[in-house]
Amino acid sequence: MADFSTAYRIVHGNEGGYAKILGDKGGETYMGIARNSHPNWTGWRIIDAVKATRHMYWNEYIDNAELKQMVVNFYRATWNQMLGDGIRSQPVANLYYDFYTNSGGATTVLQRVLVYQFRQKITVDGAPGPQTLAAINAVDGASLHNALKAARIAYVQDLVRRDPSMGQFLDTWLRRIRQFPDQEKKSSVSSSPSVASRLGSSISNMLRGKLRNPFSNSPDETATA
Repeated sequence: MADFSTAYRIVHGNEGGYAKILGDKGGETYMGIARNSHPNWTGWRIIDAVKATRHMYWNEYIDNAELKQMVVNFYRATWNQMLGDGIRSQPVANLYYDFYTNSGGATTVLQRVLVYQFRQKITVDGAPGPQTLAAINAVDGASLHNALKAARIAYVQDLVRRDPSMGQFLDTWLRRIRQFPDQEKKSSVSSSPSVASRLGSSISNMLRGKLRNPFSNSPDETATA
């Protein structure tokens, strides 16, 4: 089964320290934790105490053991929400976890991939649960990883299309996604066309307006920088 520490190291490397970027819908952030999305996170108490005494710099890390543990606890709770311990494929868990911590629509996109590309009979409700977990583990991990990666790219591109002000973050989002290497499928399924290739073709048509994009963003599905 997937390991939290492995996935967390990737997310930790992608998230900086303190930031307050104009145009970021997440608002003030610390190590990827957005204040607008998580206003009641206990770590803000320590951060606000530091801000009361001096200016905080961009990407600054606060050397405070309690705060560091609060960050780890936050990300462990997030991992638990998406049932990460139950995912068999570590690459799938790594990609899904990074998506889940960075974007509000991660589970919806994953469920749509499972339904539209892998014919899994689950409800697309945006909520991780036993049925979604079973569907994740029922399909080839490499194929699912590659399909989810392609769908995540389509998701952020669609987000910028809908809200051009978010375009300032697109290159960063794409670099973050593309750090996950494509996975090779098992030889037993390699004779069939790549799911990722077929998905990429479909997404290309969707983004040109030829098909409805099942990976587009609903109003509550937004990414944070």
